Amino acid sequence: MKLTEDQKATIVERMQEYVAHMDITGDSKTYSRNRLAKDAKVNIAYIDAMITGLITGKFVFNNTVIKDLYFNRIAKFIGYELDNKYWRAFETEQYLDIENDFIEAKSGSTTKSIIGATGSGKTYAIQKMRDKYPMGSFIITCANDFNLRDFIRYIAIEIGVPVSDEMSQSRIRRAIETKLKFLAECNVKPILVFDEAENLKLAAWGRIKALYDSLKGQCAFMVLGTPNWHRKIKNMNDTEKGIAPQIYSRFLAGSKTKFLGEIDSSEISNICKEIGVNNQYVINRICKTVTNYRDLNDTLVSLQRAAEIQGCEIDLDLYKREFENLNTI
Repeated sequence: MKLTEDQKATIVERMQEYVAHMDITGDSKTYSRNRLAKDAKVNIAYIDAMITGLITGKFVFNNTVIKDLYFNRIAKFIGYELDNKYWRAFETEQYLDIENDFIEAKSGSTTKSIIGATGSGKTYAIQKMRDKYPMGSFIITCANDFNLRDFIRYIAIEIGVPVSDEMSQSRIRRAIETKLKFLAECNVKPILVFDEAENLKLAAWGRIKALYDSLKGQCAFMVLGTPNWHRKIKNMNDTEKGIAPQIYSRFLAGSKTKFLGEIDSSEISNICKEIGVNNQYVINRICKTVTNYRDLNDTLVSLQRAAEIQGCEIDLDLYKREFENLNTI
């Protein structure tokens, strides 16, 4: 989709607001346009030209129009969502549970864990929270191929701590703690969100535990994981295996954990109608085949795109062409 001049201007304005919010001390030492250029992977000269374009009405650099690619990179980085005619955020029960726990954890520098099945909307909702409350909100997406050094370096990079090959793991961890304590002193209320926690090996949790012990009361922690992972840690806690009891008590015990409910047919039906899918036969088929929000998103987006391309309504015939006929190939 080609960006309009108004969309470009809005992105640049939001970019300036983002930099101003992140520059806690107001002197460009905590955040600056140069830092944003590096984070968003956009040449600083382009960013300067974009800002000039707000005045001149022309978003050009050296007499060449700046490509939409760079505006889109900035929009994605700062969390500004361009109009999406196919999908949007819905305040489902699961979404509101995550939002409430995120706000409670961040505002009180406490710990919360969200346990939900794959596709229950955990990642989508938490990214929306970061977009809504960007200052001091950091999402660490856990991967199962992280070694301990990779993991602590990744956390440092995500929160904006410079690291070098010569730095030891303990030195990197102390630098992370210093940065987060500084944000807390500036009343930013930092929060570390560990998404896809099921991918982390137990040894990596030792690094998170060390951060927690040093930052308790100054930085919020939030963990997103699956029911299988929760059961695994619970069983390891019960049998006192390794550091599992310390991990369970710090991040999962008691009221720290919220279990997300499953998606039901009434919720699916309501979302279909809000999107503009009103054919009851189609809604019934979707309710029978979809089991989570990710599948629902994929199904509805595919139907809307197909209807737009073919110039037709979203009816049972279109649904069969897009999905059911595939099963006979």
